[in-house]
Amino acid sequence: MTILSEHGVFWWHNQTIPEKWYAPEASVGGHLEISDDGRISLELDDNMPSKGPAIRRWVAGGEAQPEDTFIQGILKGSNKHVLLMDLFSGGGQMSTNGPSFERYTANSCLHGHARIPTSDKAPEFPELRIPLTGFEEWLDLGAIEYTRTETEISARYSDPADISYALDDGVLTLLYDIRRPWGGDSPRRLDKLELKESAFLAYKPLAPLNLDAVYRHLMEVQDLLILLSESEHQLDWPHLRVDPEEPFYTLYFHRRDIVGKPPRALDCWMRFPELKETFGQIFLTWRKKRDAFGPAAYLYTGARRATVMYVEHRFVNLIWGLEAFHRQRFIVDEDTGLTRKIERIVETVGKSDKSWLRYKLKNAGEPSLQSRLFDIFKLLPLPWNWHNLRNFTKGCADTRNDLSHYGGPRSRIDYGIFLRELDKRSDALSCLYHILLLQEIGVSDDALKHQMLNGPRSREVRAQLKHFGLLDAPVEHNPRISAGV
Repeated sequence: MTILSEHGVFWWHNQTIPEKWYAPEASVGGHLEISDDGRISLELDDNMPSKGPAIRRWVAGGEAQPEDTFIQGILKGSNKHVLLMDLFSGGGQMSTNGPSFERYTANSCLHGHARIPTSDKAPEFPELRIPLTGFEEWLDLGAIEYTRTETEISARYSDPADISYALDDGVLTLLYDIRRPWGGDSPRRLDKLELKESAFLAYKPLAPLNLDAVYRHLMEVQDLLILLSESEHQLDWPHLRVDPEEPFYTLYFHRRDIVGKPPRALDCWMRFPELKETFGQIFLTWRKKRDAFGPAAYLYTGARRATVMYVEHRFVNLIWGLEAFHRQRFIVDEDTGLTRKIERIVETVGKSDKSWLRYKLKNAGEPSLQSRLFDIFKLLPLPWNWHNLRNFTKGCADTRNDLSHYGGPRSRIDYGIFLRELDKRSDALSCLYHILLLQEIGVSDDALKHQMLNGPRSREVRAQLKHFGLLDAPVEHNPRISAGV
């Protein structure tokens, strides 16, 4: 599957284009192809002009080109402009009795109607827009009113007001739009009419973004939507401005093709209407926590984006993240009594063994994994069965130790039974980890408690926690949930 496959002419981005020309004289014909996972490949019909010998680029296939090297082009069929960035040589052919050519691959490509200004530097971007295609139910879109009688069909669209949130380094705005047929106000005869409401998340930074900052922002939004919508549905290709007064370009880049279903309203943890007033603060808090917590944040969302993961890997990935969460969330005071006790024990051994024993006992004063898990889970607003919670956290710690030191269960248990139990334990850990992150970024305890105990997701939460008897109090029955409302 390809997004784009077109012939065009191409040149180095720093080549001057004469006035009223669409390309410099030293441009080269070629074919550009972009696959649906963002793989970008360019095969030229000749060699790009070069100060040095082109044979180096032919021989060194796959070699990264200098950071200030970009290829610009204009496409034959669509007349659109492209800029290929983060270039790699892809080999080629040198011939004395036939055409020579060379190939390139790129990690990023801008694609749009306007010509990108000639420059020796990579472009920077004063505005980024992310289409929220697939997240319509999370957004609760529905501004199109439709009526039908025996003789007439009518549709009315009232454009919702855009919503802006001030961040510490710019402005985040939810923009509403509608796709409709082109044309003015005059009536038109059509055999088909399609109206599609859409939305974009726009970001205008105080200072223009470089490409790395764009990718960072995209990942922050993608991960936040995983937490709020309970869906790994991949964001659509983003749109960027190079100049505030010029049209947007679409940015294509190589990424893993993750097929995640668009979120349904009843599957979401928190939908946008519930966060409308606080969404900007939640986004800002998530961005800061993601930076400060590091693996405590992204080990969870990264595992959610993984297409394939062994049961054992999923479990230890969750444990690593939760342990990192505890280290970031809690300041553990040194147990001076235990420290003195360790030192007394060390002093009882021979001089030659002191260094070895100190090394072995250097982490003895830290909380155990069981204690860390218990400390963070008790933060959640749930009616815990404390005895079963302690057993659950002990079981998690014991299982992690078995996998780390024995490669599997220490006892001679059937491995299939072990994996099924491990999968259930991972489901419970994942659920609790998810709620911890929502709590940490500012979702209120009341909202979380409702979702966990009596909201649309409560049935799944109860099922994941019931196996280990973690909830003490019975949950009030909600007939709307049973009916799928």
